[in-house]
Amino acid sequence: MTRFSASNPVRKAALNLGQKLYAFLMIVWEKWGEPVYAFEQESELYRTRFVSASLLSLAFLAGGILPLRYILLPLDDQTILRASIALVAGLILLIAQRFAYHGRYMLASWIAILTASSAVTVAGVFILGRVDSLYFFMIVPVYAAAIMPVRRLIEITAIHSIAMLLIATIAGPERGQRIFEEPFINFLVLSFMVILIVAYRNYIERQAWARIQRSEKRHRIISELVSDYAYAVKQTDDGKYVFEWVTDSFAKLLGHDKAQDMLEIDLTYQLYLNLVMNEEILQVSLDQAFAGEQTLVEIPYRKQDGTIGWIELHRQPELDPKTGEVIRVYGVGRNISNRKAAEAQAEVIALQQGRLRLIQEFVHAISHDFRTSLSNVETHRYLIERKTADHGINLSSNLDIVQLYIKRMTRQLDGMTEIAEISDIMTQKTSIEDLFQHVNLLYSSAAKAKQIELDTRLPTNDLALWIDANKVRQAICRLVENAITYTPEGGSITLDVRDTPESTIIRLTDDGEGIPPEHLTRIFDLFYRVDTSRNVHTGGVGIGLSLVRFVMQAHKGDVNVTSEPGKGSQFELVFPKTHIRTEVTPVIEPSLPNEYEAHPS
Repeated sequence: MTRFSASNPVRKAALNLGQKLYAFLMIVWEKWGEPVYAFEQESELYRTRFVSASLLSLAFLAGGILPLRYILLPLDDQTILRASIALVAGLILLIAQRFAYHGRYMLASWIAILTASSAVTVAGVFILGRVDSLYFFMIVPVYAAAIMPVRRLIEITAIHSIAMLLIATIAGPERGQRIFEEPFINFLVLSFMVILIVAYRNYIERQAWARIQRSEKRHRIISELVSDYAYAVKQTDDGKYVFEWVTDSFAKLLGHDKAQDMLEIDLTYQLYLNLVMNEEILQVSLDQAFAGEQTLVEIPYRKQDGTIGWIELHRQPELDPKTGEVIRVYGVGRNISNRKAAEAQAEVIALQQGRLRLIQEFVHAISHDFRTSLSNVETHRYLIERKTADHGINLSSNLDIVQLYIKRMTRQLDGMTEIAEISDIMTQKTSIEDLFQHVNLLYSSAAKAKQIELDTRLPTNDLALWIDANKVRQAICRLVENAITYTPEGGSITLDVRDTPESTIIRLTDDGEGIPPEHLTRIFDLFYRVDTSRNVHTGGVGIGLSLVRFVMQAHKGDVNVTSEPGKGSQFELVFPKTHIRTEVTPVIEPSLPNEYEAHPS
């Protein structure tokens, strides 16, 4: 095979010509193409450059090259029409390019798309005998794919497909068949490929953007962990903890103007004066740090204006490399008052939203029951009216039914009120004995009517809790009502209290029907009933045990249940001492041999 190569003079001439052409194009670009608008985002500048360069090229092609090509052909009406269409399109594209030159690239893009679409449509309708001009429709989706989302690209493709079909209809059967077989099918295939490519490109860009966001989130978290305060603590020979050094910001937090004022001060006493926490817990926390443990605690503190703020303290012990003993403890602190306030506000909002949802569900469920009850009240009222009119007798049974429904409706309204007010906790010192006596007064008659022994037992010490007495009393009453309902005649119900170092527990025990194991996990759900025969039309709406749980949650406590079918159930209202203040007053009663005093109903 013979190889041909250009001589050095020819190669140099070609190179010089290429350099001159490139220099000329750059001059044209700088004068006519490079946008003069100052963009804030670099991506906007890139899009504008693309639009400006593409429209400048298309204007040169449509307004210069194509008319020249058509003029060189034998002149006839069709050639002149094609040249005119190309020239007008080129001029409009040049105008659109000037919009891009001044930064309005989206307006320029839409002008270009409308121009190309209109020019190709006119050519397709009025240039007879040829369908190749319709191939220029393919420029539109290719161009739009560079700057527009997939949804716009699909819309543009659909509109141009309809336009081609209309042109095929107008052009007649033979030419329309050619349009449908060649440019229309090719246009759809190309547009479909372009849409797939753009969709995949957008997917890749979204993945990249998600990675960038995750990276920014990590950096933001690291930035948030940068400490607001720092200090070092050492332990003296007599066992006291003192600051070795401390930043001014931490000193001001604890009420000192300068860090020097805090050095060599008993740390335990100093922090106890300023931090709202138990002195014993503070001592344990420092002991853990000097035992070599890293600690992270959130501590409330008193601000200078008397309000409560929060600080997060992270302690890192420094060990002696020879002995392994802790030399000092370094600490960094971060003010998290705003975060705590936001969390508290979010909790309040969530609680309010939960209350609204509960009220809506409750009203929806109870409306069915009220309609049935009111219907029965009206029916029996009508019967009473008729019997009275006829001077009848024996109205007591009808009146009893009316009273039954009225009581049930009243009880349901009470439940609605209790749920609506469940989060409005007003704590006060409440005696357990007073609570139990109130229960005895309310339910002793109902228990005796079923020959049930209602037994309340108190500890020898006078026990009091700082709780919302009305709401806790409601919760206990709901448990007692439930026990009376499901305890057979001759049974017993016991109410007692147990005080532990961690919590105070009020217990209710019965020997009734018990609860099947499959229902135990759901009996505190709103509107849930173990007895399926009691539904929203024939019985209550199922809020009794749910109300108990809501009351305990409002007190930051818990309610537990253990049960065995056929043997009875035990409910426990647990009041944790970390949230509920408890007071025990010893009462000396030598006459009582046992731990508890019984109060039978």
